[in-house]
Amino acid sequence: MKKLSILLCSIALVGCANNASVKESSKTSVSNDTTVADTFTGASEGKYFYKDSALTDDALWNVMANYQAAPTIATVNPDGSPNLAVFMPGLPMELDGERYFVFGLSDNQTKLNLEQNKTGVLALYQYDPTAEDKMKRNVGARIKFEIVEDEKIIEALNKANDNAIREGSTICHVVEVLPLG
Repeated sequence: MKKLSILLCSIALVGCANNASVKESSKTSVSNDTTVADTFTGASEGKYFYKDSALTDDALWNVMANYQAAPTIATVNPDGSPNLAVFMPGLPMELDGERYFVFGLSDNQTKLNLEQNKTGVLALYQYDPTAEDKMKRNVGARIKFEIVEDEKIIEALNKANDNAIREGSTICHVVEVLPLG
């Protein structure tokens, strides 16, 4: 369990550190951008070692909707230090070909960071210790997202999803989906 916690923290924090270079595209396919090096260690040299086991498109949204992965959200604190929160991912949604998800956070540092910075990284991780192949043991994705504050988009999402968005929910627009590492 300790190794899983360390891996989740590393994955989410690297994604959060790289979030400053968020791309405009919000497609949910795995990014082919291999120019961004691992900010903390430089060990990956910009290569995605888990690209073949990355969750994408419908598989990713099914895992999220069915609570089948260990989720974390990485943000950056006002002093520049990393922040990591474990939470239950919320409702995945789609509107006009764009992907969104909704979740609730209590009043804490992560929520304050999201309100201030408007961006974060959601890491979803599935680990199967019985899988013989390393790629099948480590499955998941990192989702770079931006907070949605546009009332027209929020209203349209709520209408399209049977008024499922609760007051105080955090609505996120998917900017980019990346492999775990």
